[in-house]
Amino acid sequence: MAGLPERLDPADDSLPAWTERYLDLAVRGVRSAEVTAKISRHLQRFAAWISGGLGHDRLSAVTPREVSAWRDHLAAAGNRGRDGTPAPKPAPPATPSPRPSAASRRNATAYGPSTTKPAWTGPPPKPAWR
Repeated sequence: MAGLPERLDPADDSLPAWTERYLDLAVRGVRSAEVTAKISRHLQRFAAWISGGLGHDRLSAVTPREVSAWRDHLAAAGNRGRDGTPAPKPAPPATPSPRPSAASRRNATAYGPSTTKPAWTGPPPKPAWR
């Protein structure tokens, strides 16, 4: 893994040790206590999932493939609230109206009907000077 020394102390190569170091260096004191707790909880879930799947918690063995599988696992599990119930889904994007907008109607009347020509399928024309 990039940024890790060649020889790691086994205690430094564990996900729980890395989680604490990350929280100390990048989160605690920078984020609110609520956000810090949420990040910590997510990292603990990730470490538990990796340990359950790989059978160990060595950080150096975690590859982008495992991280991608974790993200897929989260997406498949769905968005759940703290009590385990499904979280409310966001509203779907508004569907476009089948009626053209006022601007497109103005442009259509101002510039007349479309004057696009069909694609030419014949041979190229011969020059007139030959």
